[in-house]
Amino acid sequence: MNFGKVPVLAEHYRTLLVHNPSPITADFKLFIEGRDSLFSVLPREMRLAPGEDGQVTVRAVLDETLTFKDELHVLIEEGADIPVSVEAVGTGNTLVSDELSGDVLDFSHQFAGRPFSKEVTIHNMGRRQMALTINNERIDEIKKMQPKGTGKKFEVTQLPPEEQPVFLINPDKMLVRFYALNSGGACSSKKCNAARDKFR
Repeated sequence: MNFGKVPVLAEHYRTLLVHNPSPITADFKLFIEGRDSLFSVLPREMRLAPGEDGQVTVRAVLDETLTFKDELHVLIEEGADIPVSVEAVGTGNTLVSDELSGDVLDFSHQFAGRPFSKEVTIHNMGRRQMALTINNERIDEIKKMQPKGTGKKFEVTQLPPEEQPVFLINPDKMLVRFYALNSGGACSSKKCNAARDKFR
């Protein structure tokens, strides 16, 4: 049973048709082999009359952009143990932020001439530490307009007040530690303050 490539942190389902070809009623149990598997199965028990079909649902919730494999076991009472391989590949992003879930980071109404800030919390719901860089497009544009070959490092604070960007990001680079869904650990997140501009 191959789920193929599926987005991480979302529920995905596949169905398996089970048929009882024998002339007697079959009772069996179903379980995923891995102890902390990202796959699960329902129902866990089933009874099929002779010639009857039953449907089994396998659920996958991946927490990393990796390939995950496991085995579904169909354990027939007083019969065979039938293994079924299950596999899925996670795609997408394991970084989650309520504040950045929309297209705009809204600061609402603010007093003119008075600094203000907004705190953004980013959660890493995956299994690996992530290096995150947030770019301020306005600062990137200003850097391109600066003369080259001066030997001096560009600092936005050295610009005249009228040329400085309205918004700043602090910090703009960070390491976000992971939070493993099956580890039982506490969520570890990194906070960044966005002061005065849209960033992507």
